[in-house]
Amino acid sequence: MYVFRRCLSTPTNTVSYFELFSLPVSFDISRDVLSAKFRILQSFYHPDKHVQKSAAEQRTAAEASAKLNLAYKCLQDPYCRAVHMLYLRRFEHNPHVMDPQFLTHMMDFNDSVEMCQDVSELETLAEQNSSALARCFARFEEYFVLEEYETASEWLAKCKFFLQNRERIEGRFEMLT
Repeated sequence: MYVFRRCLSTPTNTVSYFELFSLPVSFDISRDVLSAKFRILQSFYHPDKHVQKSAAEQRTAAEASAKLNLAYKCLQDPYCRAVHMLYLRRFEHNPHVMDPQFLTHMMDFNDSVEMCQDVSELETLAEQNSSALARCFARFEEYFVLEEYETASEWLAKCKFFLQNRERIEGRFEMLT
């Protein structure tokens, strides 16, 4: 609880979401552990628990709950978690710098998704995309651990494309079914 109270008094943009939940800065975190810690902390700081308190205490509880929600949502999402990890290392992630060959591959993949008329073929594309996304996140983690933040950031930028592909594929599934 001490760590959380200390984080509460820190501006949001300087808080380590990992520290808030007493977790190591790592891409590979247990979502079950994160959820359990979130529930425990929310049981103390949720605004509904402070309705009988002073206005200042209610405001503090609401701010704490908002920080918790923001941190929890970010750590649950692999992309947001990775961006936060880079931020904690004072490295500014720039998702707009990209290898032209990779961009060409992404355009070809997107064309395949858009032209796809068969659900089973679309399922194959979804599996390929999911595998590529997992590989990109693994490479991000690998380079982050090696403290090669520039390369880690490049892999994270690629992850963003595969996440967008996943959304396109889901949209295409809706059109075909």
